[in-house]
Amino acid sequence: MSNPFEDLAQEQMVRATKRKHERAEKAFGATLNKYKTLADAPMVPTAQEKKQHENSKQFRIWRRYKRAEYRKQLEGPHGEQWRALARALRKLSIDNSELLITHIREAGWLDHLDRNERYVALSIVADAIAKLRVRNGYAPFDDSLPGEEPTAFEIIREMLR
Repeated sequence: MSNPFEDLAQEQMVRATKRKHERAEKAFGATLNKYKTLADAPMVPTAQEKKQHENSKQFRIWRRYKRAEYRKQLEGPHGEQWRALARALRKLSIDNSELLITHIREAGWLDHLDRNERYVALSIVADAIAKLRVRNGYAPFDDSLPGEEPTAFEIIREMLR
């Protein structure tokens, strides 16, 4: 049984367009006829799925890079001080941010680090604070507004500059 709308479309189609359709059918016909049902055809990811996959891949690469940076610091001349910083971050709670600020202030070894190493330290502190905030039901980041008291992260960021 033929579809009258398709018949009308075939009648009204320009010859050049018909040839284009025939070439496409010829090129892709083998592929289209390969699968008996749509369920047999392979899944093609959508643009959003492709983007999510690429983002997760980039995120894994970034995390691997951050771990390698941290390991490099642990194996360096200040390895024991880095471990002490990690211990202080593990003891951190939502109510005792002053202890972390004091630990950073008293850590004279941080003053002798180069810019990249200070960035690694700040990154580790920022990650720990963000995870702690999320665990306690807060937004991961909450910088102070002008006129408000600076947050623990803002104070530590200034000390590490």
